[in-house]
Amino acid sequence: MLLHRLIFRNDQPRFTRSFQIPSAKDIDRPLVIGAVIFGLGWGLGGFCPGPGLTPIFSGHINPILFLVGMSAGILDAPKVESLLIFRQVQSQD
Repeated sequence: MLLHRLIFRNDQPRFTRSFQIPSAKDIDRPLVIGAVIFGLGWGLGGFCPGPGLTPIFSGHINPILFLVGMSAGILDAPKVESLLIFRQVQSQD
């Protein structure tokens, strides 16, 4: 929280024109499904997605399998999303 307060004391971020804070505060089905899939991947893989990339060079197979699984998840996410999340299509009349 301390760093958050220090950052927002500035009128503008250093590398862009304005702060981009999400305005949506509702918890909907896509958010919950995404969080569950993310948590399962993290728990089953045993690695946090960001730092999980660094042990690839350790010579162990587990980080490599994690990277393959994470890459497959990233590439297949749109297909899985279309199967799990039914969105209402608005007609453009």
